[in-house]
Amino acid sequence: MGFGWYRLGALLLTPATGCLAQQSATSYALDGAPLPPSAVCGAQSSDGLDDRQFTVGVRNGEESGEVVVADMFPGKKAAVQNPPGGRVAPGGEIVVAVPVPAQIASPYRAWYEYTDSDDPGYTGENFFFGGSPAAEVHVTAPAHPGHFTLRIEMQGEFPPGRIIACSGLAKCSALAAIDLGPLAIEVAPP
Repeated sequence: MGFGWYRLGALLLTPATGCLAQQSATSYALDGAPLPPSAVCGAQSSDGLDDRQFTVGVRNGEESGEVVVADMFPGKKAAVQNPPGGRVAPGGEIVVAVPVPAQIASPYRAWYEYTDSDDPGYTGENFFFGGSPAAEVHVTAPAHPGHFTLRIEMQGEFPPGRIIACSGLAKCSALAAIDLGPLAIEVAPP
């Protein structure tokens, strides 16, 4: 079972044939609802993904299996440490607390999505930066005033998700997403 930022993905592999996602006899379900196959291998969804428990089912012909996982999106528990309330001056510094499971990854990009409607030509900003795994990430706020949704892309190792149950499959594994957010940010002059 593999996971990415705001996506939950499932992959069924067999020693004899490899990926079964392209076979018409293979189908997937997320919490009982059909899950469409992805273009690469397996199936994925990006709908309503909170950091909660998920049940992923797979069927190949007459055979079926199920895995129940949790702790797949620890970065959704990230929080703005400073400034209080997420209100910052244009170009100011924002400090984000990194949840423990995601502290094995390094910050790569801060993505600010502009959420106000008063400037339709402005969509937000991206800042690329480097860093080492740490308990907090320091990012620069946009120079443009307004309200933003901040997401921080991380790169590096993926922490394990928690396997609650695995049935009908030889082995189940889960990797959690490491990206942080979304976080509400307001950029306003001091």
